[in-house]
Amino acid sequence: MSTRIRPGGSTGAPAELLAQVRALNLELEQWRLYGLESESAEHVAAHVMPVGARLLSRAHELFASLEDDAAEGLAAETRPGDIAYFALLEITKLQSTLSNASPELPPWRRVELCELIRGQLMNACSALQRVLSEEPEAELDEVQEREVARALRVRSRLAAFRAGLAAGARTAIDDPTRRMRLAGTALAMLVGSTEYQDFRLSDRMLVRAIQRDILAWMSSAQRDAREAQRVWEDLMGFVELSRQVNRHVSLSRHDEGALARLATSLAGRPAYDPLPSPLEPLVRALWGLHPRLDALIESTKPRTCAAWRDCIRDIRGEQARPSVADPLALPSARPA
Repeated sequence: MSTRIRPGGSTGAPAELLAQVRALNLELEQWRLYGLESESAEHVAAHVMPVGARLLSRAHELFASLEDDAAEGLAAETRPGDIAYFALLEITKLQSTLSNASPELPPWRRVELCELIRGQLMNACSALQRVLSEEPEAELDEVQEREVARALRVRSRLAAFRAGLAAGARTAIDDPTRRMRLAGTALAMLVGSTEYQDFRLSDRMLVRAIQRDILAWMSSAQRDAREAQRVWEDLMGFVELSRQVNRHVSLSRHDEGALARLATSLAGRPAYDPLPSPLEPLVRALWGLHPRLDALIESTKPRTCAAWRDCIRDIRGEQARPSVADPLALPSARPA
C-alpha cells in the first residue's frame, strides 16, 4: 500500500487508515502503567508485557503498510513512508528488547520498558497523524491535546517544586537538618500531587530513593553532615533531570509555537511597556522551559516587553542550534 500526500496539504490516504492510527494512539493513551512496578514479576510478565508485545505488533503492521511510500519531490515531513521507515526501525528494536528480556529483570525495569514502548509508539502515531490529516498544520486531535496538557501540568509542577526548593535552600545553606527537612517536605508535596502519577517511572524511583535516604538520615542518632550533603547532591541531580520533561515531543512542538507567537506579539512594542495581559497565559504555559524564562516568570519586580523579547529571542536561538537528539523523536527523512 502506498499513501501519498498531495501538494497543498490534501491527502490520498483512505479515511480508514487515519482512523486506524487514531485508534492505536487512543489505546496507547489508555494503557496506564502507573503503580504496576509494585506488582510481582510474574504479574508483570503475564499481564503487562504481553500488552506491549501486542501493541508493537499492531504498530508494526500499520507502519509496514506505509514503509514503501514514495512521494518524490515533496518535503521530507510530508512523506508517510519516511516516518514509517524510522518508526519501524525503533519498533523492531523494541520488539527484540522485549522478547529477549531476562527472566531476572525486576518488575520496575519491565514496566519501564513498557513505558518506553508507549512513548515511542505515541510519538510515531502522532507524527503520522499530522501528515495524514487534511491540512499541513492540522489541529491536534483529542489524544494529542490531552498528552500536551498532561505534559504541561507535569512541567508546571516540577517548576513549582524547583522554585520552592530554591527559595527554601537560601535560608538553609549551613544547616543540614533544615536542608533535610526542606527536601523531605518538598518531595512529599511532589509525591502527593495529582501530576506525580504522570512522572516517568525512573523519576519516581529516584524520588522514592531520595526520600528513603532523607528518612534514614533524620532517624539516625548521629546525623553526619557529609551524608546530608550527599543526599542533597542526589536531590540536585534530580532537579537537573527534571528539566528533561522539555524533551517530550509534544512539548517541543507546543513550545516552538508558543515562543513564535510571543515573539510576533512583542515585536515593535515599546521597550518599557509591561507584558500585555492577553499574553500572560501563553507565558505561564512555558514555566519550566528555561531557567532564564523561569526567573522572569517568578520575579516580583516589573518586567518589561524588552526583557521578555530578549529572553524569548535568546531561547529560540538556543533551540535552533543543533543539540543532543531526543531519544523519543523520529527523524523526518530516511537516508538517501
